[in-house]
Amino acid sequence: MVGIKLSAANDPGKVARGLSFAEIGGAAPLVAYGLRKLVSGYSGNCIEVRRDSDDTTDDIGFDARGNLDISALETFVGSGNTGTIKTWYDQSGSERDLSQSGNLKQPTIVSSGSTLLHNGRPIIKFDGSNDLVKRSISDDAQPHTFFFVRRYDDIADGECGLDFSETNSADPSIGDIIDGTEIKMNFGNAVTLSGGATDDTMFCTSAIVNGASSKVAVNGTLSATVNLGSNPVELVVLGRREGNVKGSNSQISIGELIVFSRAFDEHEFIAANQNIKHHFNLGF
Repeated sequence: MVGIKLSAANDPGKVARGLSFAEIGGAAPLVAYGLRKLVSGYSGNCIEVRRDSDDTTDDIGFDARGNLDISALETFVGSGNTGTIKTWYDQSGSERDLSQSGNLKQPTIVSSGSTLLHNGRPIIKFDGSNDLVKRSISDDAQPHTFFFVRRYDDIADGECGLDFSETNSADPSIGDIIDGTEIKMNFGNAVTLSGGATDDTMFCTSAIVNGASSKVAVNGTLSATVNLGSNPVELVVLGRREGNVKGSNSQISIGELIVFSRAFDEHEFIAANQNIKHHFNLGF
């Protein structure tokens, strides 16, 4: 089953058994980047990949089950070669694609001819030096709900895996930031999350972002109500904080990012996290 539509009346367990999830409660995402089909009506490709042997690029779509077409990907990249991401297509229908035209700044999806995997699922690896993909968005005011599936490969103080703010400052509105052994989420007011800061372990960081009525989660466990601040989503940057901020580049591998322009109820939030858990074989 591809592109399941959820609502508050749906059973989270049934949803979790589906291959992918789409517009929860009938609302399309603001952005949806994944290595599986996330939105049932999406008919485009998954990623645009560059192979290092001759810098040729090609679009890679989905297989019959709605997952990234790994066979087509590895055939295109070729034995022994590296494949990097030039474009990560937005499946929301709004064409807010993440892109990186600079060859040396493109994150990796194929190494030595083989697709990078975690728990059998493809991932995109950022090198912690200069890799990033980016897309500007006209200011989208709160509330939001987002789901960010990632693995930190070498945690270091100050790293930033996801940024939603155009502001180059000490505390921009960041979706997920590593500071030593802590994860911080900040939309104008920083909140520290427990857990999720273990090298080489895949986690889902998610949140219902609604000012002083926000809730945050690592692997689906919702916090008590917290104040994340009121900053909007202004852009999406994966791999570092916006601007050339020293030390913010992150050695991170990413599976997917989905952002909605509304606050989920807890039933919907749990259902989406269960779907992610089952797809990525996460331990929660």
